[in-house]
Amino acid sequence: MGVRYSIDLEKKLNTFYVTGIFTLKEMSVAYEALFSDPAYDPDFNTLSLFDEAEHLGLEYSEIGEIRAIIKKFDTRRGKVAMVFGTSTGRYMWGKLAVLQFNLLKSNPYRAFKSREDALDWLNS
Repeated sequence: MGVRYSIDLEKKLNTFYVTGIFTLKEMSVAYEALFSDPAYDPDFNTLSLFDEAEHLGLEYSEIGEIRAIIKKFDTRRGKVAMVFGTSTGRYMWGKLAVLQFNLLKSNPYRAFKSREDALDWLNS
């Protein structure tokens, strides 16, 4: 269980690492921690790695709450790449979430199956 993040100042990249069962509460705590970190820069790109999570304990019905958290805390202006792995169900959930986030934010969000594809897009 858990979410941790890192900020790579050299690469100008925020990375979220999600393991275990990922819940709405964990997401909220992780966002608050990142956005209050003194090293945080809203212009950095973000890589969110959900591909090693045991289970995404989020329901699509919670997207509204997720949007509220993003609206309240999220000051990111860089690209946001979300990696969900090769599970069709998880990837499709991610695509639906990304559609909602793109309606809310002006910076682009994209869902990916692989870390390599996500990093290629972030570095383009």
